[in-house]
Amino acid sequence: MTRLTTTVRIGQRYVRLSLAGEIDLSSVDVLLRGQGEALAGAATRRLHGVVVDLDRVTFLDSTGIGVLVGGFREASAAGLTYRLENPHGAVARVLDVSGVLPTLAPPRRAA
Repeated sequence: MTRLTTTVRIGQRYVRLSLAGEIDLSSVDVLLRGQGEALAGAATRRLHGVVVDLDRVTFLDSTGIGVLVGGFREASAAGLTYRLENPHGAVARVLDVSGVLPTLAPPRRAA
């Protein structure tokens, strides 16, 4: 099992929450703390929202999906955007099968 790590970076428009490792019942507290820090950072700095980078996530279970959906709802209630970036492999498949991929990781619009 690969321990989950979180990195929060404050940008000019968004807070980026980068995740690495496995997201499951045993690591959900780490995800909740990182997500809370990212949402609070975006709200207090009046930024557009939060981007969650899943590029280095190797596993995601239903507990983790629930936390990500909760983050989306919390962001929406605060007037912030919340989107996932770089889901791939098994992580993208579980998000797709669960039906949340179009909402949490919508395709980017052409500029």
